[in-house]
Formats: sequence, structure tokens, C-alpha cells
Amino acid sequence: MTTICLNEDSNNFVCSFPTSEMTVEGLKKQAQAYATGQVSRVLFNVNAQRACFPSTTMEPIWKGAVFHEDGTVTYEGKPLAPDSMVSTVKHLKLMFDQGIDPYAICLEETRRLKREAWVSIRMNDMHAARDENSIMHDSFWRYHREFRISTYDITSWPGQGYDYAHPEVREYQLAVLQEILERYDSDGVELDWSRFTQHLRAGFELLDAHFLTDFMRKVKALIGEAARRRGHPIRIGVRLPSRPELARRHGFELGVLRDEHLADVVVVTNFFPNTDHDMPMELWREILGKEIELDAGLELGLRTNNHSPFMLGTLETSLGYACEYLHRGADAIYLFNFMRGLTGIQDDAALQQLLSVAGDTQTAYSMKRRHVVSYCTTNYVTIDTKAVLPLDIDDYSYAQIRIHVGGGTAGRNATILLGFQENDGKPPLDIRLNGVPCEETEPPPRVVRGKGTLDMETMSRTDKTASLQDNLLAMPDYVVACRCFQIPAGVLHDGENAIQLLVKKAQTTKVIWAEIDLL
Repeated sequence: MTTICLNEDSNNFVCSFPTSEMTVEGLKKQAQAYATGQVSRVLFNVNAQRACFPSTTMEPIWKGAVFHEDGTVTYEGKPLAPDSMVSTVKHLKLMFDQGIDPYAICLEETRRLKREAWVSIRMNDMHAARDENSIMHDSFWRYHREFRISTYDITSWPGQGYDYAHPEVREYQLAVLQEILERYDSDGVELDWSRFTQHLRAGFELLDAHFLTDFMRKVKALIGEAARRRGHPIRIGVRLPSRPELARRHGFELGVLRDEHLADVVVVTNFFPNTDHDMPMELWREILGKEIELDAGLELGLRTNNHSPFMLGTLETSLGYACEYLHRGADAIYLFNFMRGLTGIQDDAALQQLLSVAGDTQTAYSMKRRHVVSYCTTNYVTIDTKAVLPLDIDDYSYAQIRIHVGGGTAGRNATILLGFQENDGKPPLDIRLNGVPCEETEPPPRVVRGKGTLDMETMSRTDKTASLQDNLLAMPDYVVACRCFQIPAGVLHDGENAIQLLVKKAQTTKVIWAEIDLL
């Protein structure tokens, strides 16, 4: 039986709920919301670049904050913003001052409910990289520019991460791990290498890969010692880029990881904000073998390329990706950013239903689902991971879009939904699935629409004092003109299907959205 794993951000609870919920009971309620349905493992993240607990190794997130009687918070003489960061700093300090460790309580409650309770550690978090004076930055990073991946690129996220070729960086991170192992009793420790993904200098990722491997060997030894002290196994997990070649080119020696069993669990995942719609789980299994648990990482957002709008996923789109990866051999569906709170799915009923059905083929396959084309975002090393969309189609030859729809397709009513620019004139189209013509029909009573874009240029112009949601709501609408095509009975099959597209007259049009829906 496949299962579900869920990752909770270190600050999601404290920035999402009022002060009245910052109690033992409020924390237990949060843990109980996850330890339900088909969830077998909950992972609690305890740090970004700073710690979210009173660490003596890395600085706690509230260090340097000044709390004023009127409820405001300043940092280095300036008002702290946005409101979510103010709540994070205030609430974490409040609880620890009262002797409440939120992560210890959530771990304990999760175990009481007979789920695995893990700690997740971010290995190179680079939020707010453009603002060196942000409260999110640790002094070790701020005052040791020589340890960064790039000493010249001071604006990009990946360029400002730690370069693990430096022994000082590795020793620092091992000390952080040691402190966490001593503080928290857990069933496993996850090293999150995907938040963010660059850990070695550009052009040296392969030459310096042995530094990451050696680091993992030391991690295994430290966790083994902690397991002996605790008297129970502590498993090791890693989150890696979604495709094997990307992981290799980012410095991960996959063969050594497998042969030396440096991890018990490998989660393959896209970088923020959307799920990679075509992670080759079959190839990952061939590389890692059967002894290592292989989990498929899902992200909450929906995007088709680096310049398309950010849209929150829904129950149906999330089930589409889950069904695909269950069919492709994942041992678990791993949910990232699917949280109860402001930074998550923002629909508690949908979240609870997802947790009840998405981890097993018998339940997931029977649901309505949408299989949406997205793209791979872990592309800092410029390997060819070109997005499928937008796609120009013409009257010369059939263009193709491949969509994997998982299993359980027999007897299902299914349609193709395509999105075009609004002014394309609706030219006559020949749309086929696996070579069989599909007749156009009325689109469903919804449109694909979103707010703004999340490309780097746009983000640099947004109001840095506002939340991500507020920035998106302030941007213009992005609307896609949808056209729907009925798939004839018996044509759709389990696994990968080919949509073929041709314009019936001398005209070119652009497909900017594509999905197969099982109704």
C-alpha cells in the first residue's frame, strides 16, 4: 500500500493562526489535522537559514528583533514586514519563553497518533537573498561571503547559497544537525537539498560532488550514533531534484548514495512552486534499486512555464499528479506546501479529502482528476528542461503533447482541455488522442486564470512589505481562452498518452495550457 507524507514549514503554524492558538492544545490540533487518513509520515521543518528554536549553533529567527509595547516589531531600526514575518518572530519567541517547544509537541503528538514523526532540515535556504539585512539571515552567512557559491552574483537565490566545498560550511551544518539530534527525538531526519537546490560553484558541481558525498557519510554516522542513544532507529531522508541527470549535475553521486545506503528515503521533487509533471520514477527506481524508499514530491502551485501565472492547485489537479506517480511506481506521495494555514492549500475540506484518498490506487484512481502539463523548475545548471508550453501549432505537421494519466482509466469519461491566447480567432483544429480524432465540445464551467507572474523580474518590482498573496492579487488578471475536446470511449489508456494538434487552415496559433481530465 502506498501512503502519503506531508511536510510542514517551520513558520506555517505561527504565521497562520492568532496568538490565542499558540498553546499546547493549538499545536496538538495542528498535528492532528495531518495525522489522518492515509498519511503515514509527517515531517516538521525546524529552520530556514536561521533556526526556529533557541539554537546555540545557528541564530534563532527572533535574534535582534525588538518588541515594542504597541505590538510592533523592529529589526536593525526598521519595522519588520510583512505581517507573516512579524507573527512568526513574535509567536515563536512567545512560545519558547513560556517553555513550549512547538516542534517537540508536534513530533510527540504525531507519534501518539501512530504516524512517523520526522524532523526536516533545510540545507541551503535562501529566502530573502536580495536583502542582506533581512532578519532571515544568519550571521555565519552574512559575514562570510567567501563561503557562498558566488561572491559576485549578489542578486540571485542560487548564487548566494553556501558552497559545500568549503570545510567550514560542512562543519557548521554538521553542528546544526548534531544539535537537532540532541534536542528532538524523531523517527527520521530529512536533509532538504531542494529548498534550495544549488550547493556547489557553477562549473564545479561534478568536480566537487565528493564533498556532498563525504558530508552524507558523516550525516549517516551522526544519525547512527543518535539512534543508538535513543534506542530506536532513525531513518535518513533526502529531497533531491526531480530528474536523475539534474540531481547528478547538482553534485549528487546517486550510485554512491545507493551503494553505501546513505539515505533510506529519497524524495524526488520540483523546486517551487509547481509539481514537475514528468518525473521519471521508472528511471529513478532503476538507479536507486528496491532497498531505498522512493517518494514523489508534489508542490501546491500550478504553472506551465517560467513566465506563466502562479495558481494554487486544487484537489483535482493534485489528484492528477498523485495518480500519475502512483502508477509510475512511487512508494509514497510527498506533499510540500499542502499545509493547514495561510501558506498552504487554503481549503481545509479539500486538504482533508486529499489526505484521505491520494495515497492509494484503490481510492485515488476512482476520483475526478485533472492531469495538467507543468514544467521542471530545477534548471539552474541549464540542462535542457525546456517547458512543453507554450507550443506553436500550424497546418504543416501535427504537434504533440504527452500526458501521463496514471491508472484506472478504463470506462472513464475523459476530455482534453486546451488553452489559447484570447485573440487567436478560434481557428479550426484537428485534435487527436493517440491518433483518434476528438470532437470539440463545450468547455467546463470554469476558466483557467491566475494573477500576475512569478518570474524574477516581476518579483523584483513587487511590494516587499506585502505578502505573496497580496502581491498576486494586486497584479492584472491572466485569462486563458479554453477549448474542450471529447475523448472517444476506449481511446485513453493507462500511462502516457499523446495529444496531437493541427490547425486546419494556413494559420499558426499558440497553445498555452493543456490537460486531460477524467470526469
